[in-house]
Amino acid sequence: ISIFLAYADIGFVSAGFKYASEFFAKGSLDDEMEVTGFTVFIIAMGIIPYMIAMAYLAFSPSIIFSKLSPELLVVASSMLFSLVLFAPGFLLQKFSFIVYGVRLEDYIVRKISICGHIVKLVSVLYFFQGEKKDIVGYFYFFQFTNFVSYLIPVMMMNKRYNYSFIKFLSRVRFSSNSYRLTSKLAYTSFLVTMCWVLYFELDNLVISKTLGAESVAFYAIGFSMLSFLRSIFGVIFSPFSARFNHFLGLKQELELKAFVKKIISFLTPVIFLPILSIILLMNHLVFTWVGSEYLNSILIAQILVATFLFSSISYPVSILLVALERKKLMIAVNFILVLFYWGGILLFKNELSIKSFAFFKIFGNTVSLFVLSSFAYFYLKCKISSLLKSIFAFTPSVLLLILFVHLIEPYLPYSKGAISFIVVVIAGALACGASLLLLLFINKSFREDILYVYNRFKSIK
Repeated sequence: ISIFLAYADIGFVSAGFKYASEFFAKGSLDDEMEVTGFTVFIIAMGIIPYMIAMAYLAFSPSIIFSKLSPELLVVASSMLFSLVLFAPGFLLQKFSFIVYGVRLEDYIVRKISICGHIVKLVSVLYFFQGEKKDIVGYFYFFQFTNFVSYLIPVMMMNKRYNYSFIKFLSRVRFSSNSYRLTSKLAYTSFLVTMCWVLYFELDNLVISKTLGAESVAFYAIGFSMLSFLRSIFGVIFSPFSARFNHFLGLKQELELKAFVKKIISFLTPVIFLPILSIILLMNHLVFTWVGSEYLNSILIAQILVATFLFSSISYPVSILLVALERKKLMIAVNFILVLFYWGGILLFKNELSIKSFAFFKIFGNTVSLFVLSSFAYFYLKCKISSLLKSIFAFTPSVLLLILFVHLIEPYLPYSKGAISFIVVVIAGALACGASLLLLLFINKSFREDILYVYNRFKSIK
């Protein structure tokens, strides 16, 4: 259900977001509302079949829960009905992220969402205490809290942005102009998304069917880290999509190129060093997290995490392709991911077993990264001398990180437990901090970037 809802817009959210960002940069609120209203309309058309299906199952839960007792069928029916009742909240969520996102203030929506999550966690103490296990009540409260978390940002829009929700509702309709504007990029985005689903979402399912539950358990350690890092980087890089489109909406392509260069040069050490520390400390992380019985997970986890080493290039350049509407290249890059990943697994699964899923995950990622880097090199008109200078400035910090980890590793715990795990995480953080501090001293450009980011954080209300 979650996967269906995530892709129900068939690519129109990302396309609508791009053009809404451009209209916002131009100061055209009416055009922004028009394309946003059309986008929300498309999402609604995707949600309606879902609501109908859930309503049907709510009245006939035995279709999918044939072995439940009559009492539990009532429970299932109630929970399914809540999915219908609160489904419009998904529209509010997407609408809020578009409106706040194009203004580079989607962190406001995230803050409210975090507060909602805290309320849901605390509510467990009420719904599940002693012999009381009110799962239906908790599920309704869970859905209601989500809905309120989505509604609050909508209620704040008019005061914060002079964005009338009543006026917006009149724009929630099919628009032939908005369709012509967004459709090509939307369908490309949908194809890219389907490639990403094939690359990222099917691992555990295929492993369980072909290699068994034990292999899934070994793979799940690295895959959990992969999912966690993916979520973090999604938050870090999401504002750049709107900013890139602002530049293009104002026809400031030279400024866009300079901005992309700055992002890559600043974020490369900030991302590379922590990821490298995780890889170097993976033995201790796995042992202290899940225990010695998961020894076979270490190499797999190291390989999967290594796919994020150069995220400072792949993420912004992928966003840049969308902003520039390089549709063929977008499809090619993501098709390469799928082709090399599943092609390699089919050819070498018998020889490499579960390791084939990790090896060809990073292999496909590396080939894709090469294509993205080549595009960035020629589009941004990078100089070889500048690249070599950046690598040279960055190298001492990498060497210090490796040396730091090598020196402290004999003193780190191998026993499973929360305290041991925290000790290892702190050790990794200290190693990263020391290497970044060295870069701060030896690289003037990095010092200026850190100071700029610090001042920006201070200015956030």
